[in-house]
Amino acid sequence: PASANTDPIIKQKADQKIDGELRGYYALILEDVKTLCTQYGANVPVLLHPYDHPIPDGRWVWGGSANPWSWLYPYITTDKGYDLAVGKQIMRDIIDKFHAMQKSLAAQYPNVTVVGTPGTLGAFPDYKEYWENELHPRPEGVVQIGKKFADVLNDL
Repeated sequence: PASANTDPIIKQKADQKIDGELRGYYALILEDVKTLCTQYGANVPVLLHPYDHPIPDGRWVWGGSANPWSWLYPYITTDKGYDLAVGKQIMRDIIDKFHAMQKSLAAQYPNVTVVGTPGTLGAFPDYKEYWENELHPRPEGVVQIGKKFADVLNDL
């Protein structure tokens, strides 16, 4: 199969979903917040964040080993035929695109800050201690992500 970076189907779908549909939803919400803040004379800080870089290793949604009912593994491995290394790169590319979209959109709103969460949990040698499954952190992971938010809030 093609690599994650050259797969036109994945790239096209990610572009459409992230830079089109999701950006539109975020813009709608931020415009509503801006309107409310203007209406009530408030300047409420808004924090956005992308996910961390998920690791599509096939863990069950609620623990266990590789299976066809995990969040990402079935599509990346079974449907597309990619191995874990390519699957990790696919997810890194998607989350980085999502992060870039949020930063671009946030630049239009002075009260919006994007918390840089990508790369937080996967940076640990035993990432499974921090990830409950392919998408969601364990309590230990929530603490690490929370530290990113605390740093941003302290700087505001």
